[in-house]
Amino acid sequence: MKSSSAAGAPSLVVLGTRSEQKSEALGHVENPDEFFAAAKAEIFAAVGDLSTITLPLNRILLAVWVRPKTRKLANGLEIIIPDAVVNEDKWQGVSALVLKLGPHCYEDNDQIIFRAEDRCAVGDWVMFRRGEGFRTRIWGIECIVMDSERGIKMVLPRPDAVF
Repeated sequence: MKSSSAAGAPSLVVLGTRSEQKSEALGHVENPDEFFAAAKAEIFAAVGDLSTITLPLNRILLAVWVRPKTRKLANGLEIIIPDAVVNEDKWQGVSALVLKLGPHCYEDNDQIIFRAEDRCAVGDWVMFRRGEGFRTRIWGIECIVMDSERGIKMVLPRPDAVF
């Protein structure tokens, strides 16, 4: 990336690679790990105490990842995400936060033996298959209830790792 400016003129940024162009155009949050940790905490706070909700058998309760309407960038600018994009996250997104596991999640049986790396835990970001499970809302948070053997495709470091 190169920067140049004439006296009194605004700085012109010349970007080299396409990935630099995309990265610069999108901007960056100060620290993505902190951003997603805060998002996770907000989701858990919004759904509240889940001890009164019983998930039978091998069910998993997921909170669908929906980007916030605004996002502050490291350069101080703020991006406002249109409602249409937020709605696409609700219905077409494939990332979620594991909120609760039923008592028989990942229990070995005659048909399948789960390895440690096949399992997810409460607090993990995961990828799920669109259309899988039963959609609901818990205190305004978009959620999905699904079977442990069927819907989880990957455990992710962050929800923006896939789309």
